[in-house]
Amino acid sequence: MIRPLLAAALAATALLAAADAPAQQPTWQALIRAEDRARLDAWHSTVFGNIARIAPANYYAITPAELRQLISQQPGALDERALVGNWRCRSVQIPSAGVFAYPPFACAIRQTPQGLFFEKTAGSQRLSGLLYPDGGARLVLLGGATVNEEPQRAYVGGAPDDVVGTLIAVSRDRAMLRYTGQTGPQLYEMTRGR
Repeated sequence: MIRPLLAAALAATALLAAADAPAQQPTWQALIRAEDRARLDAWHSTVFGNIARIAPANYYAITPAELRQLISQQPGALDERALVGNWRCRSVQIPSAGVFAYPPFACAIRQTPQGLFFEKTAGSQRLSGLLYPDGGARLVLLGGATVNEEPQRAYVGGAPDDVVGTLIAVSRDRAMLRYTGQTGPQLYEMTRGR
């Protein structure tokens, strides 16, 4: 009689402990659509294919050499806690018609119960989404694009405004967010801002 009561008490304790434990967040691999994963994996080859067809006269506010330098940035040490805070994000769009660079706008990375959350908070074109760990060298962004003051959109898989990308830390005060959405490949050159 004591053994069944002890077993029941241990089982109840285990259930209570499991209920108090934080819920395991799904991995980005479990959430991303196959088509979006293919676009994410093809980011570099798509960009290099595009720039091979773009005439130097079709670079706006950036030079071909500067773009190649940005694309070729290698990841440094990734400390997720150090990423939290305010950043300045210089947007570079790389469709096959030309390369368009914009001045930096405010963006931020904040800690949420679901994990790190990226958001561009100024400018007419906005981007936001969750950042998922991926092997220690980079984070994967699953998010959504919005315009002006539209509410932020989460990645849902298959929506026209879905955005997928990767974030690497180049140094403590510099990072690169390479992403693709409805308008093709883009990047944010991120530097620490106030």
